[in-house]
Amino acid sequence: MMGFHHWVLFALVQVSISQTCIDPIGDVLTVEGWAADTLCIDLGRALDNFNLNMVANPEGHTLHCLVEVGICIDSGFAILGLERNGTDRPILFVLDAPGTNLVVNAGLEKIAQSREVGLKVKVTGRKSTRTKTFKVNGIPETYHYLTCVSLISYVTNDEPAPSPSPSP
Repeated sequence: MMGFHHWVLFALVQVSISQTCIDPIGDVLTVEGWAADTLCIDLGRALDNFNLNMVANPEGHTLHCLVEVGICIDSGFAILGLERNGTDRPILFVLDAPGTNLVVNAGLEKIAQSREVGLKVKVTGRKSTRTKTFKVNGIPETYHYLTCVSLISYVTNDEPAPSPSPSP
């Protein structure tokens, strides 16, 4: 049985967690796209497959590179759009460290289910004033971080699409 002082400690921990996510400037947004580590985005190629253009085809990025290679994980993650802008998928947002951790854990779960490529995620978070610059096709472009991230859903590129619900 949990004593009174344990409940107070639990309540304090809950409050401190929510306080770390306060960003009064940022709008709350929901974003869906392909997860990619920023190292591979900066390289323009997947670290484990130099034939794969990361900005054009993030759906082909292996989960191994995303969630099992330390240098890729440590670089942080970004979300690339589902729709193409010409041949590339636009970078939508860079995830903060807790957001990256959520995506890594989702990818590890998919690897445990024998999934291999592409991690499409849907997240909600706050647009931050903090930015990161990437060279996309040799041109420096700046993107905002998404903070206070919550993971809504995630699927891999090699999972079958969900069947539509039967109509009543």
